[in-house]
Amino acid sequence: MATPKQIAANRRNALRSTGPRTARGKSFSRRNGFLHGLRSKAIHPPDPDPRILARLRRRFLLIWRPRTADQIRLVEEMAAQRCQVLYWERMENELLSLELPVDKILTLYDRISRRQASHHRAFQKAEAEYRRTLRGDRPPEPDSQP
Repeated sequence: MATPKQIAANRRNALRSTGPRTARGKSFSRRNGFLHGLRSKAIHPPDPDPRILARLRRRFLLIWRPRTADQIRLVEEMAAQRCQVLYWERMENELLSLELPVDKILTLYDRISRRQASHHRAFQKAEAEYRRTLRGDRPPEPDSQP
């Protein structure tokens, strides 16, 4: 248990604590959430930037020219996954600017790479499904017998 003298000293010290003051210190503290999020057990993808997502969606709709509701859904899924890949590429570039020990950078880089690969695979899956709809192919029916 802290003594009254220690409590008073802590309060005096807290008055001088105002957070980072330099541009470098502010830049580093801005990344605190990013670092913590990558170290957590489960990484939840961030919400996509609405401007980037809207631009990708428009571009993909022009390129792929979907005709059915299912095709539109798949093209929108491809745009969303591509948006996530771009986000993780930016995080990869930011990681290189951090002043961290090499082992930590490698660990964080591995996690970022896994996220990128996951979204890239989801993009490829949506693209393959879209191409199947163009050919009129249907995915194989699951066996009706147990």
